[in-house]
Amino acid sequence: MKQLTDPSLRSRLKKRPDPVAAPRPVESPAATSLQQPDETQQRQELFVELLQYMEAPNGNVEDLMEKTKTATNTCRAFIYTLIRKRWVLGHRIISDANGASVAPITVWPGREWMVAIEIPNIKEEDAVALETSGAAVGRVVLYRFDTVLRKHLLDVIVLAKSPNFPTEIGTFNAPEPPKDNSLESRKQWEEWNLAKLAYEQSDYPQFMLTYQKLKQTNTILVNTFNSLQLTLEEMRGMGTLLHEIFDGVSIPDLRKIVESIPARIKDVAKTLQKTTGIIIQDAGLKLTPEFLKQMNLNTVTTLRVQQEPVPPLSDSKETTPSTPGLPASNPPTPRTPETPQTPEPLPSAGDSLKMGGVPVNLLIPMLKKQMSTEEREARRRTYNI
Repeated sequence: MKQLTDPSLRSRLKKRPDPVAAPRPVESPAATSLQQPDETQQRQELFVELLQYMEAPNGNVEDLMEKTKTATNTCRAFIYTLIRKRWVLGHRIISDANGASVAPITVWPGREWMVAIEIPNIKEEDAVALETSGAAVGRVVLYRFDTVLRKHLLDVIVLAKSPNFPTEIGTFNAPEPPKDNSLESRKQWEEWNLAKLAYEQSDYPQFMLTYQKLKQTNTILVNTFNSLQLTLEEMRGMGTLLHEIFDGVSIPDLRKIVESIPARIKDVAKTLQKTTGIIIQDAGLKLTPEFLKQMNLNTVTTLRVQQEPVPPLSDSKETTPSTPGLPASNPPTPRTPETPQTPEPLPSAGDSLKMGGVPVNLLIPMLKKQMSTEEREARRRTYNI
């Protein structure tokens, strides 16, 4: 400010040149293509969102996975019990299918455990040799997801007899003595009960009980795993089918279809509630590819109708040829009046109103109380008095 007010200092001021605008960087076409999302990626994201509303006929993948893991934990605990009591020896069979270089499998008693047992790996030839020699007790499986192969697998475990395998004994067939109020009968029943408990708590019955439970749970595990594999294949097929159904649909139309699915589910649930009278929770409803096919057909039909050009109306009037050599066209003959048809009778209010699909006219007589002959005679006597 002093330089501006003081004349002697004002002459020393110099005018600065106008700033030059910096050149803007030119975006390359490669960078522009990277910024714009790929059409294939957008379509894949929409397909993934569609699959969240769908479910295979065999069940939900997450539920089947949870059931498979639960059954595996139970089988693992039974195997741990048999090996921990030194009744059997466990061997996991390895092959190229489940990874020949995989680490030995580990079993433990339950969710909270401090001690675990490691089961070594053997080849299929060694397992067959154990079974041939009669040292093998049986085979069981355990579920595992291999992170290297990215597959759901079942590890086959061979249970072989150990040197401490319990000796087979006969079943307990002693008849139960009668229960009386006498002292002698009570003593006989207590002796029979003690003998029965001693038999049930011996090694061989305990081994058979645990092994039978293991086999039952293992059967459930195998069935659940087969359902899981079939469901995964159906989900892959549903993904392929989605590509086939919505191949010709543009991304904006596909996005509209995906966004309209919740509203369509609510409409279907409301319609079913009105027709059946059953309360349906739309949050738990899942779709099948048939539902999506109908949605796609409706959308494509609507688009075709909107894009189909309307033919222009012709204003030309039909004229009879005036050439002398050609015959004149016959004029249209007037239509003869037809006899009026008898109008159809209008449905009555009782016929139009229905309850459970049955007209009200048929239900009202059922509501009237029908009197028996004795009631009529009693009423007549009352009136005569």
